Amino acid sequence: MNKVQVKGICKSFAKQLVLNDISFNLNKGEVCYLLGPNGAGKTTLMKTMVGLLKPDKGEIILDEDSYIGNLIEKVRLYEDLSAYDNLKHQAILRGCSEAEILEVMKFVKIDPNNKKKVGYFSNGMRQRIGIAKTLLGSGDLIILDEPLNGLDPSGIKEVKNLIEDLVRESSKTLLISSHLIKECEGLAQHYVIIDKGRLVKDFKEEDKDKLCRCLIISKDNDKYQEIIKETAYRYEERGLAYLFNDDIDSFKNDLNNKYHQNLEIKNCDLEILFLAYTHGGDEDVNYD
Repeated sequence: MNKVQVKGICKSFAKQLVLNDISFNLNKGEVCYLLGPNGAGKTTLMKTMVGLLKPDKGEIILDEDSYIGNLIEKVRLYEDLSAYDNLKHQAILRGCSEAEILEVMKFVKIDPNNKKKVGYFSNGMRQRIGIAKTLLGSGDLIILDEPLNGLDPSGIKEVKNLIEDLVRESSKTLLISSHLIKECEGLAQHYVIIDKGRLVKDFKEEDKDKLCRCLIISKDNDKYQEIIKETAYRYEERGLAYLFNDDIDSFKNDLNNKYHQNLEIKNCDLEILFLAYTHGGDEDVNYD
């Protein structure tokens, strides 16, 4: 697989437009984080990509017809079975061998001889089993929906380490949804931000520093209300506004000339960029 193309995906439920013309490409071997507030449409998009939902318009194009490993919404396990028996069931469905079961169990660091029922496992352990299930018989694309959600700090570290191992030791393409922005940085090569069913930003890791440049203005500035209206992409907190523009240098010069200011370009983190492009993570709709 060289590329996955998501082209013009639209999806509605009961006349509510949930996904509105979503398009982006995934390249082979990259980790892409699908970012968005709760209710942005992340899970709906992922379900569409793996065939659990049919789009109203648009298409998903893969280079080859293969099973997409996916862990969507929550880990579904047989609570009264061991980790091995859960994976054995998945292996039968996917036509995988005993050797493949043992291989993925070794990868996620679960002892195949452990007879403990998974109903007694920690959330972090359950996520590891869920990721193991996605690897059995999967093609080159793995989709993980909020794999860090609901985990305590040790569970987050455990699952992040597992994802890092997967990136390092395989050539698989990963699409991972999240709203835990700080946990995403340092692992992804690609970011796609959606909000209220729309694609608002699609960029690569190498472009992140350039995009995370903004103007910061204080409410103490007598031109504050006029200046912040100059851009749709801004985030306000603690008496400050972070203003963004695709051409931040020209934007700065125009504002300084127009309002007789001395605004300077500053660097911010990915979380501020995300909040600006999603209007502060506004959650007035919920169709995730």
